[in-house]
Amino acid sequence: MGRLDGKVAVITAATGGIGEFAAQRFIAEGANVVVSGRNQEKGFGRLDRLFNNAGAIIGAPGAADVTGSEIDIHFRPLVCAPISSARAGATQ
Repeated sequence: MGRLDGKVAVITAATGGIGEFAAQRFIAEGANVVVSGRNQEKGFGRLDRLFNNAGAIIGAPGAADVTGSEIDIHFRPLVCAPISSARAGATQ
């Protein structure tokens, strides 16, 4: 019996480095693991369905006062993440 038996974990960046190590540890402890990462060859299993639900909201005072990094915080999850996920899912 592992400490994570019956638990489900989602681990991002799981095809290398800390994310890969974490995924392996969670699996060893009995968790069902859903992973994402940029290295398809090192991924686990296959993708049958993809539901993209990404977003970020931060308290920006107004359009004239928004910094470049604040724009990036909003833009990347809303546009880049779903495109990357869909592209990765389409190759499965």
